[in-house]
Amino acid sequence: MTQIPRKYIFLLVVIVLFALIWSKLRIVVFVGLSLWQAILLFGGTAVILFLIIDHLINKSDK
Repeated sequence: MTQIPRKYIFLLVVIVLFALIWSKLRIVVFVGLSLWQAILLFGGTAVILFLIIDHLINKSDK
């Protein structure tokens, strides 16, 4: 099975996460996050989703 490069997986995760947050923007604005809190929340969620998807897609047969 071909390995998908990690940079493409990360890019996909960031795009999907941005689309999900953008579609629910009213909730994000309503919660009243500061800019740094929103960046930290977005970045942390993107990294966690990236690690999960990378693990599921690029399993090594050891």
